Amino acid sequence: MYVFRESDRVAPSGRLLAELAGAVHRAASSNEQDDLQDALLRAGELECALADAGQQAAATQVAGVTDCLASALVRGDRLVVAESCLQILKSIELSGEVAVRTPEGFAYYGLHPLDYAQVIGTYLADHPENFGSAIIGIRTIGTTLSAVVAAECRRYHVAASRITVRPHGHPFRRECRFSHEQRDWVAERKRSGDKFFVVDEGPGLSGSSFLSVANALQVEGADPEDIIFFCSRVPDIASFCSETSREQWPRFSSFAALSGQSAFTELEDVSHGQFREHVFGPHSEWPSSWTHMERRKFLSAGASEFLKFAGHGKYGEPAFDRAQHLAEAGFAPKALGRKNGFTEFEWVHGTPLDLHELNQALIDRMAEYCAFRAKEFSANSESRDEVDLATMARTNLREEFGSEESAPDLSALSTQHKVVSDSRMMPHAWIRTPDGRILKTNGNVHGDDHFFPGPCDIAWDLAGAIVEWEMGDCVANQFLSRFRELTGDDARPRIPAFLAAYAAFRMGYCKMAAGVMQGTDEESRLEHDYLKYREVLARQLAGAQVAQAA
Repeated sequence: MYVFRESDRVAPSGRLLAELAGAVHRAASSNEQDDLQDALLRAGELECALADAGQQAAATQVAGVTDCLASALVRGDRLVVAESCLQILKSIELSGEVAVRTPEGFAYYGLHPLDYAQVIGTYLADHPENFGSAIIGIRTIGTTLSAVVAAECRRYHVAASRITVRPHGHPFRRECRFSHEQRDWVAERKRSGDKFFVVDEGPGLSGSSFLSVANALQVEGADPEDIIFFCSRVPDIASFCSETSREQWPRFSSFAALSGQSAFTELEDVSHGQFREHVFGPHSEWPSSWTHMERRKFLSAGASEFLKFAGHGKYGEPAFDRAQHLAEAGFAPKALGRKNGFTEFEWVHGTPLDLHELNQALIDRMAEYCAFRAKEFSANSESRDEVDLATMARTNLREEFGSEESAPDLSALSTQHKVVSDSRMMPHAWIRTPDGRILKTNGNVHGDDHFFPGPCDIAWDLAGAIVEWEMGDCVANQFLSRFRELTGDDARPRIPAFLAAYAAFRMGYCKMAAGVMQGTDEESRLEHDYLKYREVLARQLAGAQVAQAA
């Protein structure tokens, strides 16, 4: 099933360098750790983009800035920023455009760079023997993380050097190839008796990115005992979808950088689906959740404030702006501020809606909400999706039904006007307050994460509402007619294609999630939803076959 999208944006490298310089200036004059971290993430992003573009000389220059900022963050010494980073930046000249990828852990999952400093510090304290560290960061996020790991090693007076690599190939069968220079580096590190620290987020569903680097190291003669994985979670090896990965992973030591979120020790952690305890009734009434993929959440004592991860540094700014904009328009709870990558919301006491409450007032409210998003949340023109919605829909239809030949016409999925959609139009994502207001929750972060759809036509949300609220043809026409009155956009010709794409994505998402959550209470909820979306698709396919026959 196809549910994760790979996307990037194209930006002038000179502009990215100027923005990095501005962030470094702010960090040098600020006492806020968030400013220093933002500068670090920008440096890692630019270094990674240049390395991916094959501009190794420029990447090496920027790597000096990344290392400098990582050292400043680890040591808490902003003097390093003022004296060293700014000096390096003055010597760098860049031109042309580069493709920039988003580091998912920093943008979506609350991974903090210092989490890796902490796990490295613990490892070094437990292994006092004399050795050097040869650090290999797996791009994208491993670029920044490798600099943090190197800085922590040096803080412990352990010699450290680093490179970054980009494994390629099928997600479950990645392959890593070192350049000639990198092979020389590996040989030198072997002669020095270094340990090889492989650094990345994950492992994902297969662990193949980590293992591809380990395999490449072994080709160069590295001993498996000297290859150590530093990742963001302890994997359940039995759940890996690759038999090869299940066999190979135990050959290597691995350590997880568990997120402490020490800034919120006085708050209740309601991540990984536990938030539902405070909102819904018995467990039997809970909506399904792929808990591994949930944004981190915290709730204050007395439930007065609610914090949800929106992204560290620059990655959280657009989501926070959307949260504020939605609140100001009266569609969402107030956004009170940002802290350590989290958006702080006013807690609103309300009751989640269900299907039986659908009426004309609610239809109008949802149409107004979609009209607002269509007008206000145009997508960044730099975004460049590598895989389109039609490809995703056809892939999932083929995987589930054996063929996509009878699918509805999907040409309407291509559009010039893209917005950041809500992507969570389910009834339980709407609440009714005691004073009768209808508010939308969850509306600021999911439309531009690493799942489909990414920036797209607002018809995605229109179709999502039709599917999730189980609108019949008559009600759906009322809903779309109201949207047309508000915007002048008659979306009806595009809706069949978006209904198919939406259901294909949600079917694939729930089926994949159910497999990952096998053996837990969540499995049956996800299985139920998978079958619901599959039935929506089955009806559409049957209708398309009848139409084709006619």
